[in-house]
Amino acid sequence: MKKLYKIIIGALLMTIVTCITLSITYSRQVDKMLVDAKVSLFNNQKVPKYHFFIILHNSDEPYVKDLEKGLIDTATSFNIAIETNYSSGVDDYNDTIKYINMAIDSKVDGIITHAYNTTEFQKLVYKAQESKIPVITLDADLSTSKGAAYVGTNGFEIGSKAGQLVAEALNGKAKIAIILESSGVSGKVNLKLDGLNNSIKGYKDIKVETVEISDNGILGANNVTQEILNNHPDVDAIVCTSSKDAIGAAQLVVDFNRVGDITIIGYDSTPEILSYIQKGVIYGTIVPGAYKIGCDSIKTLVGLKENKGVAAYKHTDSIVITKSNLSQYLRK
Repeated sequence: MKKLYKIIIGALLMTIVTCITLSITYSRQVDKMLVDAKVSLFNNQKVPKYHFFIILHNSDEPYVKDLEKGLIDTATSFNIAIETNYSSGVDDYNDTIKYINMAIDSKVDGIITHAYNTTEFQKLVYKAQESKIPVITLDADLSTSKGAAYVGTNGFEIGSKAGQLVAEALNGKAKIAIILESSGVSGKVNLKLDGLNNSIKGYKDIKVETVEISDNGILGANNVTQEILNNHPDVDAIVCTSSKDAIGAAQLVVDFNRVGDITIIGYDSTPEILSYIQKGVIYGTIVPGAYKIGCDSIKTLVGLKENKGVAAYKHTDSIVITKSNLSQYLRK
C-alpha cells in the first residue's frame, strides 16, 4: 500500500512540474509575441512632425463636423498630431481661455481656436507668440494681432449675400429683422452687419427694423422670433446668423401660420434647414466652406511654424442655396 502511495505521489509531482514548465514556456512565448507586436507597431508609426492644439465649439452642426474632418484629413496627410478640445456650450468663452492657457503650458507647436475680440483673448495670443506658438483664429479676424492668423469665411461677404437674398426674395422691398447668436461677441458679427447694410443701400425700400440677440439654441430663437413678430408687425424678412437661429425662427413661423408672410434667410446646411427650403419655409441659406477652412487652418499653421511667409488671413468661399439649386447641392 505504501509503495502504491509513493507511486501516486510521484506521478502527481511529475504532472505538476510538467504543467508548470509548460505554463512558463507558453507565457514566455506569449510575452515574446506581444513584444514583437509592439516593436512592429512602433516601427510602423512615424513620430508626428508637430503637435497642434484645437479648440472647437461642442456642436453637432454640419459646420463643426465638416471643419473637424478637414482638420483631421489634412493633419493626417502632414503627419501632424492634433489634440481636439471642445468648449461646453454653456460658457464657451471661459472654456476657450482655459484651454489656451493649457495649450501654452503644454508647449504645443500651434493652436487653432474659435476666437473672441477681447483684450483678455488677445493678451493670450501675445503670450502664445512669446512662447513661439502661432495661433489660427476661426471666428474672428485677429490677424492684426501679433502671432495670429485668420482662416475662415469673409463676414462682410456673408452679410452681403444675405442682403442680396432678401432683395431677390422680396423684389427690392422689405423690412428686415436680424437675429444674432449670443456667442457672437466677435468682430465678425459687425462685419456681417456691415456687409448686409452695404448690399441693401441701393434699395430705398429695404430697411433694417431691428437687430436682436438670441440665447444659444433653437428655443432662444423661438422666443426672439415671437418678440419680433409681436413688437415689429411690419417685419417681413428675418436674417439669421446661425443654423439654430434659422431653425428656431422657421419653427415659430410655421406654428404661427406665417409661412409666405415672413421670408427667412438661414445659415449653414443642416438637414432641417434644407428641408425647410424644400417646403418654402426658408427662402435660402448661406453655407460656409467648413471642410476647406479645416484644411487651410492646418496648412497655414504649418506655414507659420516653418516661416514660409503665409498670409495673415485666408478667406474661404461660401455658397448660397435656394430651392432653385437645392437638388444640385444634394447630389454632390
